[in-house]
Amino acid sequence: LSLDPPLVSIALMCRSGLLAGLRESRRFAINLLAEDQADLALRFAAPGAERFEGIDWHLHRGLPRLAGVARYLDCTLHTEVAGGDHALIFGRVTDCWMSDTPPLIHAARRFGTHSGLVRLRTGQARLARRIDDLYYGEASGRPDGGGVPQPGGGPAGVSTTRA
Repeated sequence: LSLDPPLVSIALMCRSGLLAGLRESRRFAINLLAEDQADLALRFAAPGAERFEGIDWHLHRGLPRLAGVARYLDCTLHTEVAGGDHALIFGRVTDCWMSDTPPLIHAARRFGTHSGLVRLRTGQARLARRIDDLYYGEASGRPDGGGVPQPGGGPAGVSTTRA
């Protein structure tokens, strides 16, 4: 949603127990599943309290972190906006972790992942480098201006780690 400050957004049903807990604690985690975790996506999409039973996970700073995910975001509640039967939650990212594993995507009622990389036009490449510079820092070490996040090197003090 935003790089400065680093914000993400999620939508939760107003009657969700998860929303009630988030409002109370003002913290939440986002586990972006890996391309081979469609079974977990279906498990967590279904109603029921047994979602964590029998799967590999642990608490990270008091928030659930699933094993094998492609990305993990630790967030604090920034803003909440009512949207009918859902609440739109804006979270400020305070910590993140990334692996090289492609994330799982759900679109048109199917699971998949991103297609291969595409060649960017000149203007798009400049924009991508600028985003890299804002996120990873100007002195990232790559000749094209991009880089790999270093611990503590994210935007606005966000701690970043790469596997």
